[in-house]
Amino acid sequence: MPAVMDQIRAWSANLSYWEQMTLNMVVSGRDLTEADYHLLLDYCMQDAGLVQMPMRPKIDFPRTYPADAKARYRLERLFNLRNVNALASGQELKFGPQLTAVYGNIGAGKTGYARPLGCAGLGGWRIFARSVRKGGTGTREPLRFSDTLLVFSTQMTLDETVADIVDGLAHIDVSRVPFRAFQPGVGPYAEPQLIRLIATYLNELPKFHGAVRTKRTPDLLIPNQWAMEFKITRPYGDNGREAENWSVNLLHPYAGNVSTIGDCCKLANLRCPERKAVVVIGYEHTPPKTDLTPLIESFEAIARYVAHIELSQRIECRREGLVHPVHQAVRVFAWEVMGQCAAG
Repeated sequence: MPAVMDQIRAWSANLSYWEQMTLNMVVSGRDLTEADYHLLLDYCMQDAGLVQMPMRPKIDFPRTYPADAKARYRLERLFNLRNVNALASGQELKFGPQLTAVYGNIGAGKTGYARPLGCAGLGGWRIFARSVRKGGTGTREPLRFSDTLLVFSTQMTLDETVADIVDGLAHIDVSRVPFRAFQPGVGPYAEPQLIRLIATYLNELPKFHGAVRTKRTPDLLIPNQWAMEFKITRPYGDNGREAENWSVNLLHPYAGNVSTIGDCCKLANLRCPERKAVVVIGYEHTPPKTDLTPLIESFEAIARYVAHIELSQRIECRREGLVHPVHQAVRVFAWEVMGQCAAG
């Protein structure tokens, strides 16, 4: 995503001011208000020399798209395609929420649908070509394009799922319902109670179909999508005092323990159809008195070079402005657990 954002930034350099400001607002991920529309109209008129305005703010185009942005986008259809392979004009392909199958003889235009998806580099899309079962013999004939079933499969990406989790944390926070006798806010919640609340929030989103559930292993299961283990880290307690041993939950490097390293080992050996991920929920002051970044980098180093866990690149979402006076910002980190390599 950063490389794409850099390309957009370079492309926008030649746009007029009002166009750059519009793009900046859209990429920031926030909802545009009526006041924003009027402001953009004023900038447009000023660029055209129709009105005079005071000094305009400098545009600070973001380098990354905020994963916690409220807007969520899903590809629903392809239409109005022209001159793409043998695809006839006027065709339309509608996509299901997870799986779409297209069948046709050779030259019918199946790859005409696959080609734009591949060129667009849309994350989360997987395209399969499979031979079709013939008759009732239970056998499969050799793969031939004339007998091909083209399957488009969409899966929830990790950054999308983490963004939904962060939205859930913010939702819990604004309720101001305290955990036990602690101060209001999401920060003090213990891990089991917090994960149950996250599952409840996710199940209210249509795309999860009410199927998310908590388990002993994994902590959170999104059927056919993700098996997730969670850990919470707080450098400071509810009373504002520095916590003791607050980093141990991440770094203890032995299989069978309850650290995030142990969770990685557990997930690597878990037999399930879902992809596997570890998630760390961390709280900081704003600005941070104790930055969580060195802890996270230490976890990654131990996981990869000591425990020999194969992790994906780190996903991170941050949300500030929490109601708790100590846990003022939440940072959520996640990695897909790809497996565990033999030491050597």
